[in-house]
Amino acid sequence: MLILLAAGGTGGHLFPAEAVASTLLQQGQQPVLLTDHRGAAFLPESPPFAVEILYTPPPHRMRGIYKLALPFAWIRSVLQAVRLLRRLQPAVVAGFGGYPSVPALLAARLLHIPSVIHEQNAIMGRSNRKLARFARHIALTCDPTGAIPAKTRAHCSIIGNPVRAGFTAFTPRQYIAPQPDQPVALLITGGSQGASIFASVIPDAIALLPESLQKRLHITQQARADQVKDLQARYKTMGVLADVASFYNDMPARLATSHLMIGRSGASTLAELQVYGKPSILIPYVHAMDDHQTANARILADAGAAMLLPQPSLTAKQLADTLQSLLEDTDKLTALADASRKLARPEAAQALAQLILHT
Repeated sequence: MLILLAAGGTGGHLFPAEAVASTLLQQGQQPVLLTDHRGAAFLPESPPFAVEILYTPPPHRMRGIYKLALPFAWIRSVLQAVRLLRRLQPAVVAGFGGYPSVPALLAARLLHIPSVIHEQNAIMGRSNRKLARFARHIALTCDPTGAIPAKTRAHCSIIGNPVRAGFTAFTPRQYIAPQPDQPVALLITGGSQGASIFASVIPDAIALLPESLQKRLHITQQARADQVKDLQARYKTMGVLADVASFYNDMPARLATSHLMIGRSGASTLAELQVYGKPSILIPYVHAMDDHQTANARILADAGAAMLLPQPSLTAKQLADTLQSLLEDTDKLTALADASRKLARPEAAQALAQLILHT
């Protein structure tokens, strides 16, 4: 079967679609991933499945006088999607959110092709909300999920969030918290869009830790390219062992060997944390649509799987106190890790692939 998977915009939409595409390919199906130029940047250089690029209006064109041209831009996208679907003749179209999913699922509706929607976040995205009434099935990552149109609830099922093959290749080991005389592997990520605030507040917090704890830290920090040198210099001045880079092609291995992660609460990040059973300090991105990252983080925090620190009230002192209390309490770290693992749905990609194939 030829299956069209539409996703774009950010890694949060692309990564689950990529995981399902790889799973379908392994099962002998013919997946085609439809995305835009922004989404294509998150794909590997030579993906094993076919990729189609769809025009979508650039985000900056959604403001000011450019709004007048938006209807025509979307019509162009839908017409392109209709032509593509007529050429490919997919059996099912699956939408993962982001701009490309809108014209793809509208085209599927016009051509009477069945469709499925996957929602990654704890609050349904606006694109998925508008398209939900057209879908035969709506796969959700977590329960509860907010903002689901009332008339579509009967078509919803909890599947989880598919994790990329690179992260499922490692066999997660039982979490072992670092003892007081052992090094601490601290992983810091900023999500697919980076996190500028982490380049200031995190080293400020590290500087406030007792020197004995600083000396135990082995930091891996993802930062924006223009922040890397300054961060490296700052940690070197403090005498803290740190590896700072804008990108790591071995992130699964780094997550697997980490004792604690500090990061955003995007859906893919949380799914990866849960599969590996890792404790975390989550600082949600404040400008996420409908504040869905806070809703994502709240589910882990309520389950005792993570510490939630809202960015608007975050200070270096608060982060330092949280870090110190965790790293000096092995039982707390272990409890967070155990709770994180219990939330994991490592078979999400297989489950969603089967749902799509039986639509």
